[in-house]
Amino acid sequence: MSHDIDALTQAWRSHRNSHLFLANARAHLDIALQPFVDSHTGEIQGLGAHLCGPEKLGFDAPHLIHDFAAETGCLPEFVTLLRARAIAQFARLSEARPLLLLLPVSKHILDLDGALLKETQNLTAKHKLAPEAICLEPPTASGLIPQDSIDRFVMTARGFGFSHAHDGLESIGTPLQTLYEQGPRLLKLGRSFFAGLHGDARRMRFAASLVDLAHALGGRVLAQNVETEADLRACREMGCDLVQGALIAEPTLDLQSLRRCYDTIGAAALRHGEALGADPGFLMREMEVLPSIHTGASISRALEIFRANARQTVLPVLDALDHPTGLILEPDLKSLLYTSYGRDLLLNPTIDNHLRRFIRHCAVADIHTPLETLVEISSSDPSEGIVITQNGRYAGYLPTNALLKLSNETRLRIAQDQNPLTKLPGNAAIFDHVGKAALQSDVDRAFCYVDFDNFKPFNDTYGFRLGDRALMLFAEIARRKLQNLAAFIGHVGGDDFFLGIKGQELAPLEEVMRELRRDFRHEVESLHEANHRRQGFILASDRKGQPQRYPLLSCSIAVLFLPRRVRVNDPDTLSTHIAALKNRAKAMEDGVAACRLGPDSDVSSRGRGQ
Repeated sequence: MSHDIDALTQAWRSHRNSHLFLANARAHLDIALQPFVDSHTGEIQGLGAHLCGPEKLGFDAPHLIHDFAAETGCLPEFVTLLRARAIAQFARLSEARPLLLLLPVSKHILDLDGALLKETQNLTAKHKLAPEAICLEPPTASGLIPQDSIDRFVMTARGFGFSHAHDGLESIGTPLQTLYEQGPRLLKLGRSFFAGLHGDARRMRFAASLVDLAHALGGRVLAQNVETEADLRACREMGCDLVQGALIAEPTLDLQSLRRCYDTIGAAALRHGEALGADPGFLMREMEVLPSIHTGASISRALEIFRANARQTVLPVLDALDHPTGLILEPDLKSLLYTSYGRDLLLNPTIDNHLRRFIRHCAVADIHTPLETLVEISSSDPSEGIVITQNGRYAGYLPTNALLKLSNETRLRIAQDQNPLTKLPGNAAIFDHVGKAALQSDVDRAFCYVDFDNFKPFNDTYGFRLGDRALMLFAEIARRKLQNLAAFIGHVGGDDFFLGIKGQELAPLEEVMRELRRDFRHEVESLHEANHRRQGFILASDRKGQPQRYPLLSCSIAVLFLPRRVRVNDPDTLSTHIAALKNRAKAMEDGVAACRLGPDSDVSSRGRGQ
């Protein structure tokens, strides 16, 4: 039987029989759907369409079957067949709540006229779907695919009410001005961009900046091929809005297996000690749940809302999926009413007076966005507030006065905990870091405790002013030395510092600590008098008042290492090990002592003894 099918396949392929090809495509091809979800809550936001079965027709990859359809002149019929199947399945799932369907677009479709888009619009109308529910994903520009073709396709698709996705945000192959003008709904990141991101602070900063750029363009960032919990946490830290991949669910033909919410996301956050939001309570208290309006409404409807809510001066505008698309300001509408031309427009029923011409771009942020990021967003555009979303849908509006309050509270909170001398985070931030990192069992972590050696005699000899300079010098060296690591640097108080580092193996980390100690020991020598540097010690009184020789100022570093799969719930366990390590470090020739917590809380010590 298989041999007969292969022979039949070869027959229509060799003769380029489009009718037989379409009949076989109808019989053997199908569309699998893969969910993408909110990166914080796991609630499903949409579905990506994947072609299944091209190998049954003798094609090794989906793009090859599209090439064949184009060569035989039946591409429009073939694409309509696939889209009809995808939209029909999607419509069955989106009845319960608004979802987004992500449809890939092959390179051949770009040069077709709007007939195919019109047919897609008819399919959405047939299943009672809004055009905004369809997000088309054109290919990335390349030598074979000119940017002009993509631009024309995007503009034509927008005319039919469809949104689009931009693939390969990390490649920056599309001019930023073009991305700004196109306003993609989704901007996609490949796994190569975020895999193994922990432990590389420079890459993380760049990745977060790229995601911020995407948000400034008005889109949401979808991370593809998320396979591990480490991938998920990296995506969260970058600020990605949506995630898709094997960790959540594979593409499936079984629609019954698709869930409204994927507990994998929330469970991973709890397992690794991540909070689902920086301070959602503050946002819930301060944001205003203003009446909103949809993009297809009339100007008269907007005026009715403003009249019914006398204190409301801004009107959030939403698309059919309740995602914010912008704001309408009351003064803009009033300026229209004050002119005879504007009043005539409103009174003339034959003129399309929809709201699109009055919609202004606005900042949009998820309710789980860290407060510090909200402050940055507000400082970049202080004239208007921020529209807050939850699970991709409008949740409320954070006005300018609330943003000012947020900014002041954030600065006050940082200042209260910050060490006034070194400007490093204090004990509250250190305890918070340790508590969360101890639970993040998908990555290597290290807690490094730094204690100055012979700091009291140094202070007694040179005074507190030079003592303060030594503290500031260490803080500066630590920042410089650890700038390319995912390091948290804190000042416990006095001559005690804390370094929290993730994603580094123990052996190279020990060497980094030795280099840090050597750099500090070398540079702090300049604070000693010349004769003390020559003799290698200072004379000072001990606690009993007796003269004593003390080596020049240095430091000892205790390194408590938690490998992957080790999770510590009890902070006292960490404190006990660190206290023992501090004493051991001072006895080491190189001033560094390390301790590894094993899977069964076994402790193995490392260090170079005298």
